[in-house]
This record gives sequence, structure tokens and C-alpha cells, in this order.
Amino acid sequence: MSSAPHSTALDPLVHRLVGEIEKRGLAREQVSLDAGLGKDTIGAWARGQRTPNIGNLRAALQVVGLAIACTPLDCTPQPESSLSGIPCASGETLQK
Repeated sequence: MSSAPHSTALDPLVHRLVGEIEKRGLAREQVSLDAGLGKDTIGAWARGQRTPNIGNLRAALQVVGLAIACTPLDCTPQPESSLSGIPCASGETLQK
């Protein structure tokens, strides 16, 4: 079954999920079922008809070998930052 293209106004994580599904030649319906979701759940996300909750999105991403990760938005330390010692993408570490 052919999948309709996904909308460009969707959450970046839904874009990433749908892109990975298409890259691997999988069916959205099967990934939905494998994640323990309703058959058309990912399709509804991709069409912008529904918004995923964090648990369902995490489950769907895991089916295709992806995970949600938390990273600092800015590597510039702020005076009241509680992120001291957390490494940045550049390899540097936030310091107070």
C-alpha cells in the first residue's frame, strides 16, 4: 500500500519518524501496530489529524530504532544555569 506524503507543518519528530519509516520501506500501519498503537495512528500524525503524546511517539520511534534525546538548546552558560557540567554538542562543557 502506498503512503501519502507527509505534511510540512508537522512536529520535527513526526517528520523524522515518517522519514525513517519511508527510508526503511516499512508501512506506517505496521509500525503503528508494532508500537502497540492503533493501525492508523502514525498515518493520522503524518496527515496532521492527531498530535502524538510523548509515550506513543517514543514507542513508535523505538520500533524503527530511534529514541528521543534531551540536549541543551544553548551552550552559552547563564548565570543562574543549573546545567553546569553538561556536555554540549561541540564537546565543551557548560560551566558557571
